[in-house]
Amino acid sequence: REEEEEEEVDEDEEEDEDGGGEELGGGGGCEDEVSAEVERRRREEEEEENEEEEEDGCSAMAAAALVRKKDGGPTLKFWESPETVSQLDSVRVWIGKHYKKYVQTDAPTNKTLAGLVVQLLQFQEDAFGQQVTNPAFTKLPATCFMDFKAAGTLCYILGAAYKYKNEQGWRRFDLQNPSRMDRNVEMFMNIEKTLVQNNCLTRPTVYLVPDIELKLANKLKDIVKHNQGTVTDEKSKASHHVYPIPTSVDDGEWLRPVMKRDKQVLVR
Repeated sequence: REEEEEEEVDEDEEEDEDGGGEELGGGGGCEDEVSAEVERRRREEEEEENEEEEEDGCSAMAAAALVRKKDGGPTLKFWESPETVSQLDSVRVWIGKHYKKYVQTDAPTNKTLAGLVVQLLQFQEDAFGQQVTNPAFTKLPATCFMDFKAAGTLCYILGAAYKYKNEQGWRRFDLQNPSRMDRNVEMFMNIEKTLVQNNCLTRPTVYLVPDIELKLANKLKDIVKHNQGTVTDEKSKASHHVYPIPTSVDDGEWLRPVMKRDKQVLVR
């Protein structure tokens, strides 16, 4: 099976170099082709879950302990759960109606869409995440991928992705292939442009509290500019307020739970 997949990847790369490739609109093969990176993440999640269970057996206090995710990549258990897959029904129907031209050849299923979201989240973490020096792009907010309603942000993300795939003549998405890095980055830029055009994504307007020391303030301004935001002197017009680092820090952290699924909790 591994040899067959390697031969298939080689054929796809040859088609890309020749400028060819079948022009299909759907997510064909997405369900069967699981990348090594996704498999690695699944193993990590299983190991973390086993560690939590061992801690639970050691003491009652361990059961209440919070385990922070190691990075901003996808949580496979969430995206593969039947509850999440069923919630993608409205997204699938909307894409079939508004991006029909790009998916009619091979219409995606709910499970296919869930698999594509996992690939997109993993790619943006690998290509634009915290561990990347001078990333070419700012990661799309995680909340964008949690908007399951019709004409919501996720609809436009996936619709734009399928449109780009069709225009490139790709047989399938391949976000782990190094030879496609530049075009995958371009796809994310097109996705962001689509979100902005449809008022699903706004650039941050940042207010820096005057108490911040000048050197740090200048550095923060550069960061805001790099992420396509703007700095304002009017606090009331800002979407984000930045305060100085507190002189005393509490031992604990303040979290607001957003969603609970099994043993995992999404917090803000």
